[in-house]
Amino acid sequence: TIAGTVAGYPLKGGTINGWTYYEHQVTGQTTVAVSGTGNIDELRLYPKGAQMTTYTYSPLIGVTGSIDPKNNASYYEYDGLGRLQNIRDKDGNIVKHTDYHYQGQ
Repeated sequence: TIAGTVAGYPLKGGTINGWTYYEHQVTGQTTVAVSGTGNIDELRLYPKGAQMTTYTYSPLIGVTGSIDPKNNASYYEYDGLGRLQNIRDKDGNIVKHTDYHYQGQ
C-alpha cells in the first residue's frame, strides 16, 4: 500500500516472468512509504507529466536492459568480444540483430 494513492489507482498491468506491473498516482504527500509483502524489482518515482528511462548494467559488459518512458523493456546481448549482438523485447523476441564482419570477409 502507498499512502496518498489517488482513487482509481493502483492500475494493474501485465505479468511477465512472474513480475506484475502496478502504477500508483500519489497526491498530497511530501514523503512516500511503500508497505506490504512481496518483492519489488523496480520502483520509479517522478512528477506527473515527467518521463523517465531506466537502465540496468553488468560490470565489464555494459548496458543489459532498459525501460523507456512508455514502459517498454529492451534487453541487450553481447558477443564474446563485447559487441552488441541482439536487442530483445519484453517477450524475448529479437528486434535487432547485428553481425560483424571484418574487411575482406
